[in-house]
Amino acid sequence: MRISEYSIRNYQFTLIMVLMVVAVAISTIFTMPRSEDPELDAPIFPVVVIYPGTSPKDMEELVVKPLEKKIYALENIKRIKTSIHDGLAVLAVEYQYNINVDDKYQELVREVNGMRADLPEDIYSLETRRIDPSNVNVLQIALVSENASRDRMRTAAEDLESQLEKIKALKNIEVQGIPDPIIRVDLKN
Repeated sequence: MRISEYSIRNYQFTLIMVLMVVAVAISTIFTMPRSEDPELDAPIFPVVVIYPGTSPKDMEELVVKPLEKKIYALENIKRIKTSIHDGLAVLAVEYQYNINVDDKYQELVREVNGMRADLPEDIYSLETRRIDPSNVNVLQIALVSENASRDRMRTAAEDLESQLEKIKALKNIEVQGIPDPIIRVDLKN
C-alpha cells in the first residue's frame, strides 16, 4: 500500500497529523526568541597602535611585522587584516568561530602586552579592543537653537538626558558638543 492510498483511506489520521504540524509551527513562531540586533560574539579583535611621527614604512618595519609574527604564532588564527597610516596601525585579528571568545581575547591581550618591551619605547598607545556589535548608536538627537545661551542648551540637554535614562531599553546616554564651563579668577595684588 502506498502512502497516498493510506492517507486517503485514513483521512482522520492525516487531518490530525496536519493539525499537529500547524499547532507546532504556530507555537514555534510565538515562542522563538527574536531581536533586531541579535547577540553575536564575533572573534575579531582590533589591535590599535598609535606611534606619532612615523611613516607607514617605519610603522610596518618597527611595529606591525613583529606584532604579526607573534600573533600568527597563536592557535586558531584565521587571518590578520592590517591597515597602516601615518602614525597609526590597526591589526584586525580574526579567530576561527569555534573558539571561546573570552579566553582568546585574554590570550591576545597578554601576548600583545608582552610584546611592549620589544617595540619602540615612544609608542603612544598599544591597545587591544573588543568589538561589541550591540554597542552602537541607534538614536542621535540634536538640540539646535539660534538664540539660546550655552547654559540654556546645557540645561535642556541634561533634562533630555534624565528623561532618556528612565527608558530601560537604552544602554548608554551621552551628551556631547557642549563645552565645559570655564571659570577665570583674576587676583589683584
